[in-house]
Amino acid sequence: MTNHMKTAFAALALMAALSGSAAEDRFLWQIGQPDHNDAEFALAPASYSQFKDDGFYVVGESDPKRDWPYVHPGPGDAWAGSRSHTFTVVFGLKAAPKVGECQLQLDLLDTQGKTPPTLRIAVNGEPFERVLPQGAGDDSIFGQPAKGREHTVEVAFPVALLRAGNNRIEITTLTGSWVLYDRLALAVPEGVDAVPVSPFTELGSVSLQQGRLTASVIHAGVPVDAELSVDGQAAQKVRLTSGRQTIEIPVPAVEHARKSAVALTVDGRKVGQREVLLTPGVHEIIVVFKTHFDIGYTDMASNVVQTYRTKFMDSALKVVDESRALPPAQQFAWTIPGWPLHKMLEDWPGQSPERQQRVRQAVKEGRFVVHALPFTTHTELLEPEDIVRGLGYSTRLARELGLDLPRDAKMTDVPEHAAMMATLLQHAGVTFMHIGCNAMSGAPQVPPLYWWEAQRLAASHLARFAPHRRQSRPAPTRGGEAGARRRGQAPARCEGAHRAAFRFRRRDSRGESGPARRARRHAGHLDSRADVRSRGRSHRAQHPPAPRRYGGPEHGVAGLAGARAGGRAGHRRGV
Repeated sequence: MTNHMKTAFAALALMAALSGSAAEDRFLWQIGQPDHNDAEFALAPASYSQFKDDGFYVVGESDPKRDWPYVHPGPGDAWAGSRSHTFTVVFGLKAAPKVGECQLQLDLLDTQGKTPPTLRIAVNGEPFERVLPQGAGDDSIFGQPAKGREHTVEVAFPVALLRAGNNRIEITTLTGSWVLYDRLALAVPEGVDAVPVSPFTELGSVSLQQGRLTASVIHAGVPVDAELSVDGQAAQKVRLTSGRQTIEIPVPAVEHARKSAVALTVDGRKVGQREVLLTPGVHEIIVVFKTHFDIGYTDMASNVVQTYRTKFMDSALKVVDESRALPPAQQFAWTIPGWPLHKMLEDWPGQSPERQQRVRQAVKEGRFVVHALPFTTHTELLEPEDIVRGLGYSTRLARELGLDLPRDAKMTDVPEHAAMMATLLQHAGVTFMHIGCNAMSGAPQVPPLYWWEAQRLAASHLARFAPHRRQSRPAPTRGGEAGARRRGQAPARCEGAHRAAFRFRRRDSRGESGPARRARRHAGHLDSRADVRSRGRSHRAQHPPAPRRYGGPEHGVAGLAGARAGGRAGHRRGV
């Protein structure tokens, strides 16, 4: 007998009397088997990365192998969208029970080892919360459930919460990461009998993401034909089957942002409507070829450098040559950090003047593009001078070749950044930064493109991620802002493909923020060679808006506001 048949039997055959069994032994329905395995669930045993839709189970109709994923992700799981997820069970009752107690049992194979979730379990809207313990690790989600740390969640509730007809139990991950299911079951007292779920259709969330309009629709019952419309105009016809479905809707072109109504109609009857904000479509797509540079993680540092000098550089030069016949905007361009490009150009055994000239020419033509930062590192471990000196590789190359200084920067695959980066890079003329981290780290609740605004917090150089310009809502961090200050970190963690543009609050007539002003005042302690500030002022007096001003990152923090950024006429004021 298949799992699907077993579930249907458990739901419908229980209408017969069960000869005085105890409530905990009388299950109205059961999803999965208590067998210390998850093979009966969707995506099992290890396809968590293919997770798409939240579990939606109609007792008597659904199949756990198709409709109930083995893993229930949480907000801490970037591979599932870094958001809460709600799994739903719908079941029918013959009559409204009045006396007794029910118990929902969740047999879990494992929870995430460091950040297990908090669950909200709602019975027909009545919420119950459970904080889950830490699990054994990641082996279980990778396909080895026997290595998990099992846990049972029991939620007792009065039978009066149930009603005749359709009932709904929703399980939501409020915080934390994933859980793995072994079995779910609902134990009921005598007199509570199951009936088939009455057919229904609901329109869930509607969202516009990356130019695509998607609608979540849930349906129970026989397949039906439905239609989704936008502002009364038919947009998409679909065939709904029992379960949850995500439907993509063609987006109508709009010249300006406006609100639109998305409606779902079944057999000529409107069953739901949602409002969505439509924005103008994409008119241009820019493809950026960029290299994420780690050194010493995948191979010996010397071997990584040699690979860049030989295989990577020669292959990139070949692609540059092969794309020369294309229109300029379609020719290959490779974005590289400053330090690897520096190592490519320096003299080394096997280097040749001809190769060096080809690389320099590729940079001058914009086919090799160096961004401001030298490589990927943990900025919270660095002093300001370390970061400033790291900017020197791209700065020196740009000045040597007569190019503008880079205005963009990239540093991904690290979990967080020191808040001084916003002020420091902004004063260096860098107005755009691509940051991100891998899937096991948490993420701030910010949009893909946002302003990272630095501001003073006590005596620390901390920042808040401020999406949508001046909204100053701190992102979640372990231990709050006080905990972040103790660790010397910004109260935010970065994820995915977040991009940040920098702005700072001007504090005085010089146009400086507090951290920048303090950096300038202490520049003399960081630069043992001379007083950068007075030399910078003297140079500006002699050479007003010259295209190349004094200094460079080698002069310490003062070089950020007065030297490096001053290298581009009129872009930033000097110190």
